Amino acid sequence: MSHGTCNKIMLASSLLCLASSAMANINNADFETWSAGAPSGWSTIDSGINLSSNSNVVYSGNYSARVTVNTGTQSNTDLLQMVDVVAGESYEFSAWVYHTEGGVKARLVVDGYQGYSNSALTNQWQQISYQYTASVTTSIDVGLRFYDVTGFDGSEVVYVDNFAPNTGTPPPPAGGCTDNQVALTLTTDNYGEESSWQITNAQGSTVASGGSYAANTNYNEQACLIDGDYTFTIFDSYGDGMCCSFGNGSYSLSLGQTVLASGASFQSSEATPFSLGDNTGGGNGGGTTPTEP
Repeated sequence: MSHGTCNKIMLASSLLCLASSAMANINNADFETWSAGAPSGWSTIDSGINLSSNSNVVYSGNYSARVTVNTGTQSNTDLLQMVDVVAGESYEFSAWVYHTEGGVKARLVVDGYQGYSNSALTNQWQQISYQYTASVTTSIDVGLRFYDVTGFDGSEVVYVDNFAPNTGTPPPPAGGCTDNQVALTLTTDNYGEESSWQITNAQGSTVASGGSYAANTNYNEQACLIDGDYTFTIFDSYGDGMCCSFGNGSYSLSLGQTVLASGASFQSSEATPFSLGDNTGGGNGGGTTPTEP
């Protein structure tokens, strides 16, 4: 073997190592591997939460983690693991959670405590996400912390699945969305943390969601959806909508120039069905008449 070939192999190996380290993969992100009743790669702080394998309520794969929160003491209810990150790299960390009673909420841990789940969304999957840019090359904590809220009866089950980024997850297509890319324009009121939203498909599964917003801020979110029937639902956890007693919030979901759902004044929630695909005239959406703010 020539020295030139050797150098090429060494260079390729180095680049592969750098690419792998920049991915910040979460080990056993989908909770498919368990040992002695515990998910491999994950640790808990104390007995404030108990974990077990579950095959009934699953977001992806064959199993999820069944988390039983059995304490109102919030100092040690963490599910964690250490993840390597590279200085200057940005990562989109996320997790899917499923609330059963609404007396517990989950908070994403990414090198500190980030956004909350919406505990009012029960018996359905929702996603919590946070974009993190590493300032130094190091290892950080990634996971969830669980908090009791009004209505907590001392013990409650939350299901957790599909953390990201995870080993084996393919990168998004280089050309972006090849189906229907819908855009949500969201303006929060004085209490942005009360607002959240979700898009569910015809089977009732959540395909996109968002929450944990700041007050009086404009947000632009996007989701890539295949052809089919959907429902967009906006939530306000306090029950006074987004306008107009405490600020002038509003929302608008669109596909190109077609408005699929919009509004501002509602109470706890507002749901709008829409369709995408050939049955709506070439994929231009099938939204109803928008609600005037």
